[in-house]
Amino acid sequence: MPKIVKLSVISSALLLAHAASAADITVNPASAETTQVVRQGNNTTINIAPANTHGVSYNAYDQFNVDKNGVVFNNRESGAGTIINEVLSTEKSRLSGNMHVDGKKAHLIIANPNGIACNGCSVSGVNSFSLAAGNVSMTPDGQFSGYRNISGKVRMLNTAEQHFADTDKLTLVAAAIDMKNSQLKTKNLATYIGHYDLAKTTSGLRDLELINPDYSLENRKNTNNFLNITANSHIKADNMYIHSAAAQIRNAGQITIGPELQLTAPEKTPMYGHNQLTMDLHHSIFENKSSGKINTLLMNTIMSNSSIENNGQMKTNYRNPKSPISDFTLIFDGTNYISGKQDIELNKMDIRQTEGALLLSPE
Repeated sequence: MPKIVKLSVISSALLLAHAASAADITVNPASAETTQVVRQGNNTTINIAPANTHGVSYNAYDQFNVDKNGVVFNNRESGAGTIINEVLSTEKSRLSGNMHVDGKKAHLIIANPNGIACNGCSVSGVNSFSLAAGNVSMTPDGQFSGYRNISGKVRMLNTAEQHFADTDKLTLVAAAIDMKNSQLKTKNLATYIGHYDLAKTTSGLRDLELINPDYSLENRKNTNNFLNITANSHIKADNMYIHSAAAQIRNAGQITIGPELQLTAPEKTPMYGHNQLTMDLHHSIFENKSSGKINTLLMNTIMSNSSIENNGQMKTNYRNPKSPISDFTLIFDGTNYISGKQDIELNKMDIRQTEGALLLSPE
């Protein structure tokens, strides 16, 4: 009899575990009539809400977690250009599998102000993918207009190169971004770090702009606003944009910006703003650690009361040393500092001061 009771308890535990797993994606009542989650065995499909006149499908959840079996967003009937998935509860999101858009390719957005952990997650069937630790903003007529209440953390853990390699653009929006043991490869990468709101623009890679920034002394001393890239992580992209407001950026890994193929005649290859690392720093600190390696064809640095400290390797024009154009452009206002134990290796520099001071000092 004791054995029977024990088996019964185990069976009940398994049933409870299965029920908990089945509840990992729970639709919020706000979307109960438009969004449907269908489960067949280990397969989960979300029949997303119909797209509005602006091509936006909005889907609200109480829970949004994806296990290793992944999830499919059924976009065959909706034909949405933007698929918004927003968590309205206090639950964090854990993403561990593939998120596939079936049907028309779309911009897939996962928004959760409580935080998002991508632990080996990946996407397919998308043209762009956004992870935002905030709430989405919408215009009265239903257009996606940006993000607000950006207060959580986005964690990128154990990602492999192929997970985002076919994505035209990957956007990470959070008060803090933590990247560990990740080999992140994508065509275009945009990161927005700090506690503020963002409004959608149409200016290419930088398609979000800062609104309502908090530059108070208290916020500038807040060490919870950061981008942290560990030594066992490597970012590869054609272009990368880093925007920070009252935040600390620490790179101990590798950042490689530019084409992977070696140019046969680099001196004849023009570069017109492509293959560029752009750092847009506002009341922020950028530190390249001793193990940090940054290689980019072009670097565009915008500084406002910020500092750059290089203790590792920072090199521009690493593939095109004979290019006639400037490979390092610096625009600044306020009081800014560039220092460190190691030099920034560059070919030609273009300094464009708006107002303020730039202080250069070795360690």
